[in-house]
This record gives sequence, structure tokens and C-alpha cells, in this order.
Amino acid sequence: MAVDTEYVPAETYVPDGDFEAFKWKDGRWVHVEKVFNVKLKDGEFPMDEKMLDEAGGANEQKLMEQTQKNIEKGKKTAQPAKKPA
Repeated sequence: MAVDTEYVPAETYVPDGDFEAFKWKDGRWVHVEKVFNVKLKDGEFPMDEKMLDEAGGANEQKLMEQTQKNIEKGKKTAQPAKKPA
């Protein structure tokens, strides 16, 4: 998938946080208008789970669980890429 950001016309082009893309499907490029459908408020950022406890220290249990998830995810996605038809 080829991804690019959208820009708001101003004196200089400023990214507005939206992304569009082209995805290879059935032997041709198909336009994807919105790549991400997540809406965040100002100052928020995407986060699956908090890795810190209330005191700001590392939550070792959560870190180990996330490490295992990442390892398993890496094993699933480590397959060779398919060539386009």
C-alpha cells in the first residue's frame, strides 16, 4: 500500500492528519480515501494499553505480555510477500 498525507492549503502546505492511499488489488491500484478511522482529541495519542503504573513506573507484567504479543505477531507476518499478478 502506498500512503500519503493530505495537506491543507495555506501559505505553506500543512498536514491535516488525514491519510489516503493506493492499495494493490486484483492487478490494479485502488484508491483508499481514509486509511485510519480513529478520531483523537487534541493532546491524545493512540495507545493500546498503559505500560506505566499510576506512579509512572514500568508495569513489568504488561510489558512482558505486550512483548509476547509482538513476538507472535512477528511470526505471523514473517511470511514472504506475494508478487502481484
